[in-house]
Amino acid sequence: MLRTKPYSSPEVPVTGQEYTFFNIIFLAISCVIGTGVYFSSVTTAATSGSASVPALFICVFLCLFIALPFAELSTRIPGFTYEYIYCTCGEFFALFYSFTTLVTNVFVSAINAQLWANTIRNALGYDLDYLEVLPIIAISGLVIAGRRTGAVASNIVTIINLTNAILASFLLLTQDNFTFPWKKLTSGIEDIDKMKAAFPVWFFTLLGFENVGVFSRGIKNPGKIIPMSMIIALVSAAVLNLFTFIGVFGQSKEPNVSSVIDMIEWNQVKTVMRFTSICGITSSSLWITILQGEVMLTLGKDGLMPSILSVQNSAGIPYISIMFHVLFSIICCYSGSISELISTLSWAIIGMPMASIGLIFSHYEANSPSFFQLKKYGFFFAITAITLGLLDSFSSLRIINSWLFRIFIFIVMIVIFSDLCKKSRVTCKPALVNCIWFPYLPIISSLLFFFLVGYVMNVKSFLFVLTTTFLTYLTYSRNNSNLAKSKDTLLNSKNTD
Repeated sequence: MLRTKPYSSPEVPVTGQEYTFFNIIFLAISCVIGTGVYFSSVTTAATSGSASVPALFICVFLCLFIALPFAELSTRIPGFTYEYIYCTCGEFFALFYSFTTLVTNVFVSAINAQLWANTIRNALGYDLDYLEVLPIIAISGLVIAGRRTGAVASNIVTIINLTNAILASFLLLTQDNFTFPWKKLTSGIEDIDKMKAAFPVWFFTLLGFENVGVFSRGIKNPGKIIPMSMIIALVSAAVLNLFTFIGVFGQSKEPNVSSVIDMIEWNQVKTVMRFTSICGITSSSLWITILQGEVMLTLGKDGLMPSILSVQNSAGIPYISIMFHVLFSIICCYSGSISELISTLSWAIIGMPMASIGLIFSHYEANSPSFFQLKKYGFFFAITAITLGLLDSFSSLRIINSWLFRIFIFIVMIVIFSDLCKKSRVTCKPALVNCIWFPYLPIISSLLFFFLVGYVMNVKSFLFVLTTTFLTYLTYSRNNSNLAKSKDTLLNSKNTD
């Protein structure tokens, strides 16, 4: 379960073929500012009220905190989060993260389809049955045909979507129904339970910046561009979502709507903006479908899932994997509302701390005593942090449920883990981007995220994905992965000798 895949350092791109600074900046922004900016403010305003603002700041702070470990990982291990976890934490955890990602992408695809369908219905003025199916099938068809979005097209769509989102927040702040909500923002701002409900929504809105690391092999100066693009994308998304939330929260009327654009008073402008927002929804769905195919393709190639998932057409697209994605996305469309779908997988951010703690493991040789010792203690601390988050659900445990007790345990874990890292000899080579304050920053950021995973966890969905991973690994992945086959080959060759 804990065996790791070897990795090689990212190759330096050929001169003239690397991505430019603006390509990566726009890519980072497009990954973060997609569809969430249109519904997150409305959702959090309805469920969490003024507590949404501190929840947003906490989410941004934590994302900035974990961005630097991801920046180093992207220049140390080629690929994306799945590769980071497979090469550092182990095979089972890579499979668990992949299942989490696959289910999350299905949910987000369903959410995008609902937003797309609602936008069309509001623009046309009447209801159309089963409209959600159309964008899922159409976008998947484009991906299967091999019509991937190029850098220029992606930049254009991002600019249109970003301009549309900025205009929406500006119109909300300037229309007659708006009054700056000073009193509303200060009332109930310390309500922990309402902040807890806002966390998953904001995280799903802000996540995506870590995908920039996939392109580290095609960047001429990754040590500067990757961290900068992540920070710019997160700060831009934070500012835009804050202004949009204030615009929504300050309206004198509180209509039952699902999108920010529906709250704009000017009908002609609203109609145009509804169609323009489709660019953001379409772009987000396109990237999700491509990513979904790549994840299942990688699982098939690594032997963790049946090889049929890695079957590609003439354009190099894993069409069978994408067809599965279409089927599950359509089913999910009619299984719940936007807020219900988000809350069900609120713990899906677990890949962030797994990768961050994996950065610590990557600094040591995979077969060294230091590596196994740090991994053993790292997983123990991760489980402890998740458990501390879950304690909030048990109000009867007054002593160990208190925040002072949790903070004390956190400080003890950080001190012990840091001391273990200091006693272990680092064996890795310097990366193009080196995480500052190592090992303290990845230790603190990973423990905070593990705590948040437990704090916002939907236990039923977590156990479902975990059980599915266990069954898949025990019945198939353990014996069919490339690592298992290479081990068998090695044993056979030794026996032959």
